[in-house]
Amino acid sequence: MSRIKESNCGYSIAHKFKSNLYKEEFIEKEFQLPQMAYMDDTTWIGLTKTNLEKILTIANSFYKLNQIQINKEKSRLMLSNAAKQTCTDDIIRINYGDKVLVITPVNQKESIRILGIWFNMKKDRKYNIQQTREEITNYIRNIKFKSLTNKQITYVYNMVIIPRIEYKLQLTHITRSELNNISSKFQIAFKYKLNLNRAAPNALMNIHKIYGIKNL
Repeated sequence: MSRIKESNCGYSIAHKFKSNLYKEEFIEKEFQLPQMAYMDDTTWIGLTKTNLEKILTIANSFYKLNQIQINKEKSRLMLSNAAKQTCTDDIIRINYGDKVLVITPVNQKESIRILGIWFNMKKDRKYNIQQTREEITNYIRNIKFKSLTNKQITYVYNMVIIPRIEYKLQLTHITRSELNNISSKFQIAFKYKLNLNRAAPNALMNIHKIYGIKNL
């Protein structure tokens, strides 16, 4: 028999059980579980420095109200081209509630990750496209010396690799020829695993009733 109690500092779980089925004696044990949660990175967007500081003030009051502790020192700042022109200093001071952050803005060519997608203020696509190439290359390396059927290879590619690539490229403009170039390595590796001629048409692999590989 178990029971759970909620308190201001967390939860307590108590459980009563018999150590010996032939006796009527019960043993009760209780455990305290602290109320704790973790939050992911948060992204704030402001048109101006003043606007951003107002947003951070509201956020800071929310953190205090809910007793949320965050590491403000890990904050990173990205500036648009317009904001970059108005900021002549390399170091910017931003009021984050009751704390003043001294931040060096990220280089506009440098990409930073937000929820698994990489951004840079120059809108450079090279890094994102390179990541998709690495997804394919890593998958080919993993299956190269493994005894897998064509169905197993296809399933992982369709259900794992393709969704990962789609997620990473959802904000990246990319041409059909670039997509074909990215997936060509997998097509060659797939033919090799199945002992198919390299000159076999790629369309053969996309037919659902034959191999059913999704077209990137």
